[in-house]
Amino acid sequence: MKQAFSQIYTKYKKQILPLTLITLSLFIGFRVIPPQVSSISRTYAAISNKKQELETLNNSIKVLKATSDEDVSEDLAISTDALPTSKDVTKIFGALSSAASASNTQLNEFSLNIGRVFGKEVSPADTSAIGVPQVSVVAKVSSSTTSNLIQFGQKLDQTLPLSETKQIDAVGNLGTFEIKFYYKPLDLNIVSKKDKITPLTQADRNLLNQLAEWKQ
Repeated sequence: MKQAFSQIYTKYKKQILPLTLITLSLFIGFRVIPPQVSSISRTYAAISNKKQELETLNNSIKVLKATSDEDVSEDLAISTDALPTSKDVTKIFGALSSAASASNTQLNEFSLNIGRVFGKEVSPADTSAIGVPQVSVVAKVSSSTTSNLIQFGQKLDQTLPLSETKQIDAVGNLGTFEIKFYYKPLDLNIVSKKDKITPLTQADRNLLNQLAEWKQ
């Protein structure tokens, strides 16, 4: 048996060695290299993602360093005056009173449809067409002239918090206004997870300047 094997080996040894090398090469090519290549690709992708995250953080730090705390506080105050973080009845009353004073009208009474009070979720019925929560208000205003009632609506449009007059019914010197006051709750969990901070655009700055004028 050994002699037969030795004869076969002697006869085919020149073919056996290349065949063995080819078989080994195929094994390495199909079973060893692909997993290594896949692992390298995943590692490269992870490194690329980390580099992108680092670049985002560095850009955000540059923006923060270039922005003063006073400017941030002022912009935040204007923004929350325009869109309160909750259903603020005091600010709604302040806006109605301010518009009445500026238009020489008398605010007789107003009522609110508060909607949901408890919980963080906003009911679809309390959300405007643009996706911002709203509070429905009915205000009754009186004046000696109809033009003053019209002016009340105009002044209210330029008063913070932001609102929209949906309907006006005027009978004699009494006007009934259906108004939507907008607000925007802040989710600090979402804010805390945002790493990308970009500077305000010129359009953002123009809007804040306009809101600041209405706040005065």
